[in-house]
Amino acid sequence: MSAPKRGLKNIRTMSDSTAATGAPHRVFLRMALLTLQKGLREQERRAIKARLVDLDSYLAGVEEELQPLLASVADAVAARKKDEKPALSRDAPPAVPAGDESLPGGDEAPGFGIRY
Repeated sequence: MSAPKRGLKNIRTMSDSTAATGAPHRVFLRMALLTLQKGLREQERRAIKARLVDLDSYLAGVEEELQPLLASVADAVAARKKDEKPALSRDAPPAVPAGDESLPGGDEAPGFGIRY
């Protein structure tokens, strides 16, 4: 007796098995995986929302601290503008007070002098 012939038509393949989605254990494993992923994403969402609430409260505190500082700077600028003298023009030389020869144009120049 001879051995049975084995050819291309006699090779067993997985194509005749049940579909991957048809196997009940695969369906349940896939459902479990999706449920776990959903739970993880919901946990991430809660953490992100809590972080946003913390950031919003921090930014509100910064804004509260910034407002008095901005108001004090605005008050200081307004006070300085009120007390400010008019600026000198570029083409007119600075006025020399009467009777003060120590200023430019006199014999002694003001400022720092070094003797060696």
